[in-house]
Amino acid sequence: MRSGLGAMAAIALLSCTSWGDSTSSCLRLTFAEQNQTHPVYSPSGQFIAFIEQDAPGDRGVIITRNGDRIGAAGRGGDRVTCSPSWDPTSTKVCWVTEQGALWTLDEDGTAASASLALPGTPRQVIWQPRGGRVLISTDVGIYSLPVDGSGPPRRLEVHANPRGFSPMSLSSDGGRLAYASDGAIYLTTSPTSPGRAIGSPDSQCHAYTGIWLAPRTDQAVVTGLDQRGKGKTRAFLMDVARGTMAPLDTLNLDADHVTWSTLADSWFALGAGGEILLYDGCGQLLRRLTCDDGAGEYPAFDPHAQCVVYCSSRQPAARDGRSAANLFAALLTSAPGA
Repeated sequence: MRSGLGAMAAIALLSCTSWGDSTSSCLRLTFAEQNQTHPVYSPSGQFIAFIEQDAPGDRGVIITRNGDRIGAAGRGGDRVTCSPSWDPTSTKVCWVTEQGALWTLDEDGTAASASLALPGTPRQVIWQPRGGRVLISTDVGIYSLPVDGSGPPRRLEVHANPRGFSPMSLSSDGGRLAYASDGAIYLTTSPTSPGRAIGSPDSQCHAYTGIWLAPRTDQAVVTGLDQRGKGKTRAFLMDVARGTMAPLDTLNLDADHVTWSTLADSWFALGAGGEILLYDGCGQLLRRLTCDDGAGEYPAFDPHAQCVVYCSSRQPAARDGRSAANLFAALLTSAPGA
């Protein structure tokens, strides 16, 4: 079945969620019996990459924005717990496995893998904007290396953290790297400097757990464990230049993954307790994008700001009625900044 944003006549409207005077229409993009998670749009907006989790092994998958499958790659026994990362030209995507492999998959379906000689377990990969290199975080450090594995890795100077550095966030120009370490948030502009603390444990949170930099502004969304809220994960909108933070309304749900609009930095979406929430640049909650399912995770903004794709197990995928997470798109009724 062909489905997706470019073939809207063939798609059934699943449901509609009202929030004030705005509405969000949800469309289903994939129909698989395996869990599909961590979707990421290509910079061109023409493709979506995600991780497909299966008993024999996890694999990376590329589909068109219409839901047509292009290619997949993986190895038996592979386990992947992070998002794929696209190269700047939208021709290739990469991901890392916990078993120590770096995979690449071209838009024509060609795949390759390289073994990583890194200490610790790989947790996250980010394709750097220039030089054909990637950043990989493990539970003991952050490293820069050629994506084809042709050269030795370079270890970045970071603040020590026995619990790892993921998620890390790289600015769109590659000039700033932010990461969480031992309950604090750090920002660095040099591979030889661990950077400065831009968020430290305080009366609101006893441990910051993640940061997502806005593509082109000094804003970021930060998550942290609330020491007054029985372990709830809260979210804050940060002014990175000033180091100030304002709490976000997450409907009293645990905050998780964040995605920024690259077309206009004024909007971002946040996963919280199975819901996908949409905010403006001032941190005002605009509406809920999930369609009454309570099972939405890992939002990804379309570069053209037409929709937010996320994974959800809202409907059974297998013949025996079991639920598997598939990809859904929440259509935006107006573009960010409009």
